[in-house]
Amino acid sequence: MKNASTYSMIVAQILSEKRDEANMTQEEFLQQAGMPQSSWSRITRGISFFTLEELRLVCKVLNSSVSEIIHKADEITEKLEKNDDIEILETKKAKDNEAVVKTIIAGAALAFLVTR
Repeated sequence: MKNASTYSMIVAQILSEKRDEANMTQEEFLQQAGMPQSSWSRITRGISFFTLEELRLVCKVLNSSVSEIIHKADEITEKLEKNDDIEILETKKAKDNEAVVKTIIAGAALAFLVTR
């Protein structure tokens, strides 16, 4: 089976890196963004997607622009699909396809792929 990720998972990983660079804990970050930890967890596991409003708020907390994060996510997406043969799910959440759930890339693996 082919490994898979979602675009929101990639965006969340980029935001986590930005959070680390800002020396913020996840708890501080989510509190300032007004996002429940459960929502963040679902996004990072491919079960849910960011809304535009959520993305705008988390970017604001990190002093980043949405366009900066999206641009970086696009670059990483292209690299993962081309070099690492990872499918980026376009229209489904991972939970909508049981076969995909078994092959979704774990957060640590995705973090490694994104940061290298």
